[in-house]
Parts: sequence; C-alpha cells; structure tokens
Amino acid sequence: MSIVRVQVRSRMTSGGSAMTLLRNECNARLFNTIEQLHSVTSTDLAAVRMTLAHKGVDLPVNIPLAALFLLSAIRTARWLRTRFASDERAAKLVATAIGSIFLAATMTLFGQLWAAAIEMLRLGNEHLSFRLARLSWRQHFTAVFVIQVIVFWVAVVLEGMTHRIKPLSSTDHCV
Repeated sequence: MSIVRVQVRSRMTSGGSAMTLLRNECNARLFNTIEQLHSVTSTDLAAVRMTLAHKGVDLPVNIPLAALFLLSAIRTARWLRTRFASDERAAKLVATAIGSIFLAATMTLFGQLWAAAIEMLRLGNEHLSFRLARLSWRQHFTAVFVIQVIVFWVAVVLEGMTHRIKPLSSTDHCV
C-alpha cells in the first residue's frame, strides 16, 4: 500500500499529465479485471460506459426538488403580488426578474447537492469520483436554470390571474 502512495505522490507532483497517465493505468487495470470476472469484452464495457450518463428521469431527485421549487415559486409570487401596489409595475417587474434569477440559481445549486446526496445514498459511501460529472443536474445546469426561470414567471402570471378572478357572491346573481 505504501508503494502505491509513493507512486501517486511522485506523479502528482510531476504535473497533470502524470496524473492522467496514472488514472489511465488504473482504469485499464480495473477494466481488465471487470472483463475477466464478468466474461465481457472491452467493446461491451465501452458501450455500457457510454450509456452511464443517460439515466433518464431521476425521480428520487427530481420530484422533491420540483415540489420544493413550485412551492417556493408560488409563495414568492404571492409575496410579490401583495408587496407591490398596482401602480408600481416597474418595481414589480424588476423584483420579479431578480426573484426568478435568485430562486432558479439557488434551486439549481441545491439540486446539484441533492442529486449528489442521493447518489451517495445509492452507492453507500461518499466517494463519487467520475460519477459526479454524470449527475443529471450537473450535466443540464443551463437547461434546468432556464426552465426554472420560466416556471417562476408562469407562477407569477397565474398568481396574478387567480387574484383578479373573484368568485360570484349571492348578490351578484340575477333573479
């Protein structure tokens, strides 16, 4: 074990290319062992590795985050509606823009942490290594952010519409 540490430390101090070489050597040994233990070919292994990032919809990650975002967006939209008077349109638009960016950025970053925590629970330890780069919230950072900004604005518009619609009272009916 100490010989490996000496090799790793000496390669770490000699630059990034040495670390890349070490990683490639370790991966080659790992893949050879997998091929032998599971009777698969290197092409089979390469094909499977290409599909690792394509998990589809990650429900344990996305459902709680979507619910939290929707509740936060609705709550913020209600606060914005009650905070600004009808003649403060420009201020309300600026506050809505800032709020949408802030909430989307916060939830996108929290989503990355949540996705990593769920992946750690799945693995049973905190060593994610290359898996961290394959997390869906990390891969689709910009798309998630843009979708959240759009959903926030939809929540603001719907909140404004539901506030304008007043239910009929008993005196409003024609007899």
